[in-house]
Amino acid sequence: VERLSVLQRDAIERTFPNVHRRVLNDVDAAHLGAFAAKPGILILSGTGSMAWARNSKGQSARTGGWGDLIGDEGSSHWIGQ
Repeated sequence: VERLSVLQRDAIERTFPNVHRRVLNDVDAAHLGAFAAKPGILILSGTGSMAWARNSKGQSARTGGWGDLIGDEGSSHWIGQ
């Protein structure tokens, strides 16, 4: 997975060399937007489900979001089953 992330970052850097950019997880981006980069816990349920938290030191932690084969309780896929 890390190898794919590196390839994605490299492709974006080559395509947009003079643009400020930050590549991150979509749930991390949702958390930053919801809490204006301050501490908080975001519970997200859609096609998948995940909880993402950030503390006052800027450290983040997540649980869930691993897909229906490992466990996505509360997601639309899980509810549909």
